[in-house]
Amino acid sequence: MNEEAIRKLREVMVEALSEADLRALCAELGLNFDELGGLGVFGKTRAMIEAARARNLLPSLAARVRALRPEAFKDEPSRPTSGDSQTVVTSAVTSAVSSVEPASAPQGRPTHIKPAPDRRSEEGETRGLLASIPARIRTIGVIVAALVVLVAVLTIAQPRPAGPNAETNAVPSPTSAAQAAPQITTAETITAAEETGITASGALTELQSIAGGAPPAMELPAVNIEPTPTLSESHPAAQTVITINRQLLDFYQGKVTSNDLRQYWRPPAYQIVVNFANRTLLQRLGVNLATGDPIEVDLQYVRAPAVVAVGDQTATALSREYWRYTNPRTNRSLCETRDYSYIMVEEAGQYYVREFSGELISSACRQ
Repeated sequence: MNEEAIRKLREVMVEALSEADLRALCAELGLNFDELGGLGVFGKTRAMIEAARARNLLPSLAARVRALRPEAFKDEPSRPTSGDSQTVVTSAVTSAVSSVEPASAPQGRPTHIKPAPDRRSEEGETRGLLASIPARIRTIGVIVAALVVLVAVLTIAQPRPAGPNAETNAVPSPTSAAQAAPQITTAETITAAEETGITASGALTELQSIAGGAPPAMELPAVNIEPTPTLSESHPAAQTVITINRQLLDFYQGKVTSNDLRQYWRPPAYQIVVNFANRTLLQRLGVNLATGDPIEVDLQYVRAPAVVAVGDQTATALSREYWRYTNPRTNRSLCETRDYSYIMVEEAGQYYVREFSGELISSACRQ
């Protein structure tokens, strides 16, 4: 399943299902609802999708949700197949050619042909009409029709602007793909030309060779991509995230106890952290922290913690973190790269983690 389908599945589950529905789905898929992280329908949905993704159960989960709430998927747009697109293009070109009449009709021949009720007769007369059109006029008709179809395809394939303030700009001339494409500074963004697989300059060059001359200049739409908003990494809530992760490293090394974690974690976020340490690491790596088993833990920030929203004595911080847990006795490792969301609450000038969740990005271990 692609990310768009997963996003739609998550929205339907949050808006249309209850906790009882989620518990029943977990039972059908063989998942343990009580061991899933998160709170409420939102938190349980995120954890359930992550668990289903890890076990290759996303298609089964999507099928069951669609069966339970089919009305939530009625608004999904149906996209034409490649065969349908080819039929549309062929019909448009044929219609454009058929609509071209000869510049002058032969003496004694009617200039307009009435349609006959017999379909085969009509097709015969149409072929006769096409045969009577000079080759140059037919070529011009094909070029015009192809240009119209090309503009329509580019308009349909062009992605919509990502934000409400995004505007569509026009490129003055089809010079080169590098000059026509917008400049993109983020590695996670792709250009519209890469996404659609259409090269406008190549199509115009081919049409020019058919017509024997240069086609008229055509303006192609371009996307004005908004820059990524500036995030506050110096906010006290973001700095608190760094502090609590340092404390977690000390906890895994036995320098602090689980009770010390309550300094920054509020229930039930505290319970999720303790369950991971005492249950998940024991099941996955055979490390029992309660008995003092050694463990090696490495933390790297792929994207440093930054505050993205501030409310009344609350703040939301986001980060992308890579964690590696290794049992030194067996050399077994558990690696996770996750996008973490921390819901922080301020009390007496200090921030605490009230809720948090982590969406798994990769389970590969780095060298």
